Amino acid sequence: MISLATTNDIAEICRLEQENMPHPYSQKMVEELFCNERVKVLKAVKNNRIVGYVSAETVFDESSINNVAVDGAFRRQGIGDALLGELKVQLRGVGAQKIFLEVASRNLPAIRLYEKNGFKQISVRKGYYGDDDAIIMQYDM
Repeated sequence: MISLATTNDIAEICRLEQENMPHPYSQKMVEELFCNERVKVLKAVKNNRIVGYVSAETVFDESSINNVAVDGAFRRQGIGDALLGELKVQLRGVGAQKIFLEVASRNLPAIRLYEKNGFKQISVRKGYYGDDDAIIMQYDM
C-alpha cells in the first residue's frame, strides 16, 4: 500500500536509508524533508512495515526526486514501480510538468526501474559521486 508518509515514519525511513543507500541521509536530513511544504514523501507498507519510500521536491512546474529506497528483502516485487506511479499522481496534482533525478551510472537496477517508468537520460555529470558519474534523467508528465 502506498500513502503519504508522516513524521511518525522518520525512524523507519532512516532505517531504509542506512540499510539500502551508499550515501544515506542523516536523521536530520530526513526530518527536514517533512519541514518543507514543497516536498512529498511517500511510503510503501507491507506487513505493517515500511518497505520503501520516495521523496521529491517541486519548485514551480519542475520536480526533483531526492531519494528512492526499497528494502532489499522486498525488491523485484513492484514496490519501486508503485512508489513512482503514485509519486507521478501526487506531483501532477501540484502542477509538476517534469520530474528530474540523478542516479549513479553503475546503479543498473535503478536505471532499469526509471527507464521502465518512462524516464529518459538527458545528460551525465562526470565524477558527481566521486568515483562514479551521475546520469540525469527526466520524465515529462
